[in-house]
Parts: sequence; structure tokens; C-alpha cells
Amino acid sequence: AGPGRNPRFFIFVGRPSLLCAVTVQAGFKPPLPDLHFQPPREVPVVPDEGQIFVKWTVHKGQDVKKGDVLCRTSKKGGMPVSVLAPCFGRVKSLQRLVPGDEIDMRLSDKTIAVIQSEHLLALKANGTVQKAAVAPAGHAFKSWLTQVGKVVVKGDPVAELWDEAGKTVQMKVTHSGFVAAIQNGLRPHEKVDLIEDHNLATVSKFPALEVKITQVPTNVKADDIFVKYLKKKGDHLRKGDKIIMVRNKLGVEQYILSQEAGRIVNWQANLREGMIVGDALKTEGLAANLATIDMGTSSQAQLYFNAWLREVGALVQPGDAIAEIKDANGRITKLRAERGGVIIDRVDLKQGDLVRGITNSNVAKIGRFAPLSVKKGQAATVVPSGMRFRSWLKHSGDLITKGDSLATLDDMQGRSGFAVAATSGLVVKQHEALKPGMPIDRVMEDHNVATVGKLHSLKVETGEGGVDVPDGHWFFKEWRAKTGDTVKAGDPICEVKQASWNSCSRQASTMTLGAGADPCEAVLQAPKDGVVRERQELLRAGYDLGSVLYGPTIAVVSKLPGPGPVGFREVTIDAPEQAVFKGWLAQTGDHVMVG
Repeated sequence: AGPGRNPRFFIFVGRPSLLCAVTVQAGFKPPLPDLHFQPPREVPVVPDEGQIFVKWTVHKGQDVKKGDVLCRTSKKGGMPVSVLAPCFGRVKSLQRLVPGDEIDMRLSDKTIAVIQSEHLLALKANGTVQKAAVAPAGHAFKSWLTQVGKVVVKGDPVAELWDEAGKTVQMKVTHSGFVAAIQNGLRPHEKVDLIEDHNLATVSKFPALEVKITQVPTNVKADDIFVKYLKKKGDHLRKGDKIIMVRNKLGVEQYILSQEAGRIVNWQANLREGMIVGDALKTEGLAANLATIDMGTSSQAQLYFNAWLREVGALVQPGDAIAEIKDANGRITKLRAERGGVIIDRVDLKQGDLVRGITNSNVAKIGRFAPLSVKKGQAATVVPSGMRFRSWLKHSGDLITKGDSLATLDDMQGRSGFAVAATSGLVVKQHEALKPGMPIDRVMEDHNVATVGKLHSLKVETGEGGVDVPDGHWFFKEWRAKTGDTVKAGDPICEVKQASWNSCSRQASTMTLGAGADPCEAVLQAPKDGVVRERQELLRAGYDLGSVLYGPTIAVVSKLPGPGPVGFREVTIDAPEQAVFKGWLAQTGDHVMVG
């Protein structure tokens, strides 16, 4: 679970202290003992979750290069995977896995191999965590002058080294921020050449300040140099008050003014004089927010929704504008994506709606498409890695034959390909939100674009009644009741028919269509009074029910839902048992007295 914005409840369940005996569970394989390794010179190899072992391609004691294939695995959908060596070195140990082993079940810490390396892996770096202390080749390590978490300004020393002449020199950071990681596996007198990229430390930018709907940022240009704050967190401001002093790239000192009246609710407390704003902070465009001002409930704080800039299903990058809001003076503010991915859902807002509590983080749900379920009698339509979606050739409810094309794809070189059905049956589910050009690897948690097979029988809860297809060879004809319809026992739900060459003997669960009707046609009836809660919506006229259904129930009739009380100020009116409804004496919205 990641950091939450609101209180949440978690239930913790203890594992059993003893595993069941092998004789209790047929075919049970106990977990393999963990492989031991001593970082940083021994590197564990851990594959992604949900993989099945296929075969080793290396042996113990073999020298490998970074990127060499160590073993072959497959995902549960059948897609092959290659597990690669994370570094140069020698294979120290391998797990005793056999083909078909589920890695998550056989291993407790998921380490399948250990690589012993004379080199130290490069520290992870990206746009936020930056390489900050790349040492010259041939220098030897002496001692650390910093520690992880310490705030540093560009030019601060982080380590002492011996140069090739044996003279002590200081290694200084090339970025401002806080120290994210250091090469603590490096020992005195060891050459920095042991590190893959010669980088001794990484420095992370300070995270951006959150700005809620009733708040405004105090933006400073990315190339300005911070001098000092003139106000502190908690101070109340008037519009135009001086908040921050900076120097521009010409060395001229300037004041940053408050854009609105309010109170400073957040600031960049770790900024130090001399830090370049864009070097030390995550920026939005060419500026960064150094102080968040809350406008409270003043008239200027009344904000209204203006427009959506991205639709559900759109692929976005961090910082992309998703929506616009405006204040009472007509000033437009853009709400931006805090992470990359697909817009899975968004808040129901229309132009002119008053907005409260909407922020960059909650205006839309951004992530990857969740995996489609694949049940018994169904198969996944797995797309290879590196493909982009182009268009659908089949849709939910369509019949398809094994080997038929279900969607068109393009690889990264623009060559065409197809997503092919792995079995015959109905297209039960598909990722309808896929748009042309979307890279499958980035927008989906797995590579299954559609589930093909049979429809599973609808679940019938206690107190409900199922509408079942009778025994025999039946074809679907049409629905006679919709989801949500109120029905009585014996009311028609749908029509089915048998082929004319069948004996057409009537079943107990069907009724005739009347005198002179086709003897091969029948109607499936409601088993009780109630409401049609659910039906197999994908059924179409002419579908062979035996071929497309996995289980007989094609509709469920439930009780009428009761209104139920809301809170402590509402009460229910309960009818006595066995009562028969006659008519209403009051309408929704009428005022009534007791009795």
C-alpha cells in the first residue's frame, strides 16, 4: 500500500506456523531454501511476479555479461519471458527449479540466481534522482564526507579520494538536493573503476508542493538562484506582499510577490542559498512552486470547472494538462497528471460546476488497464511485447474461430500484425478503451487484450431464482424481458428454439407459445416474482447455447430492492408478511404526519 491521503483500514491475517504435510495435499512441493548473497558485490536476480519456470540457459560458475539471458520463463497467459543478468560477473548459485514450477509458490524471497561481480552496480538515476559525483578514472576511495538524506548544495564535498599521484582530493556534487544514495560498498584504497559508471552518489530533487483547488502556487523561474524566504510557513499575506528573494542568471536580485491574499500553508523548507531552482526542485514547465498560498473561503477562492482537456482512455505523461478550472475573475488554472499512464476514470464535472477538494491527484484516475479475467472454458488473447494497438476487428459478443484475427497491431518499426484468438467461442470481454497508437507494454498490466470462450453461468444468490436453459440442443432467439423489469412467476424471460430436425420434445422448464406455434420454439419463464437482476447480455439470435455457455443459467430474478433508511433521521415503512400490494396513498416528496 502506498501513501494515502485519507485514513484507511487494513486487516492483517497471520500465516499458519506449520505447513500442511505433503500427504495432506497431493502434489504439494515445499518452498526451496533461500539463496544467500552478500551485497553489494553479490547481486540477486529476481524475476517479475506471476512467472512459471521453463529452463536455465547458464550454469553455476559461468561468466556472464550484463543483459545475457540467464533463464527462460513464461507468464501465466503463456507469453515467453527472458530473465537477464543485471551485471557483469560469475554465476555463484542457481535455484533448483524444474520446468513448470510456479516461481512465486516455490520461492519465499523470489531470488532465482546470484551473480558474483567484481564491479559495483551503478546507482539508479532518472530525471529526479541525478548522478552527482562521477569520479575520474584511476582515483581511489578514501572516506565519505556525507550521508544519505543530507541536504547538499552544488559544490559541496561528498567524499575524499586519492588521485593517481597519491594526493588527497575532494569529490564535489554537481547538483543540489538531498543525497539519495552512495556507493557504500566501496572500501578504502579501492579504485572508483570498480563502479560501472564511476558515480559515487546520487542527489534527488525536492518533491513538488501540492496545490489544491483553493490554493495558488508561488512560481519561480527554473534558472533563478534561491537567496532567502522573506515570509515563513503560517504567515498571512496580502496580495502583492514580498515572499521570496532570488537572483537571476545575470546576478540581479529580485523579489517574488504573492499573487493572492491568504496564508502560506507549505514551502520548500530545505532550500539553501545558492541553489538553482530547476536543479534542486521538480519543475512544471520552466518554473517551480516555492510556496503554496491558501486563499481560504474568500470570494476569490470560488473555483469553477471549465473544460476537460483529455478523455477517458487517453495516454498521458507526468505534467500533461488534464482539465481546466477558473476562478471568479476568469483566471484559468490547469490540473495536470502527477504520473504517466492511461486515464481510466475521471470525476463527473461539467462546465460551470463549483469545484471543491479537487486536486491534480484526484481529478482523474491514471494507471494501467487491469487484467481481464480468464475463467474455465476461456482463453486469453495475448499480444507480444513491443506492439502498438491499431484497431478492433471483433467486438464483445461476436463469435470467433480459433486462429481468426481479433485486432490489428503495429510493431515499433510500423510493421503490421494481428492479435489472434487462442480458442473458438464468444468475445466475452475486451479492452474497449484501447485507442490507436497505444503501446501495449505501457498501458496494460498484462498483454491479454481480449478474453474468448464460453459465458459462465450467472451466480444465483440466496432468495433469488435462476432462469436455466433446458436440456437438449437449443438456440437463442430473443429476450422478452430487460434487466430491471419487474416480473411475476411464469412471465416470459426469453425465447429459445431447437433445430427443426430435432424431436422438439417440450421441457418442464418451458412453456408453449400457444396453439399453432412452432413446436420447436419455447419460452423460458421467470421462476418467481421479483426483478430481472442480470441476464447474459452478449447472447444474440441464432447462437448455439451449448457452444457459448459454460453453465445453464442465463438470467437471474431477484427480490425488489428496498429503499432502506439513510442516517438517523429516516425510518422505513415495513409491510407485514404475506401482504399483497394494492396501491400507493402517498407520493415521493409528500409531507406526512405520524400515522
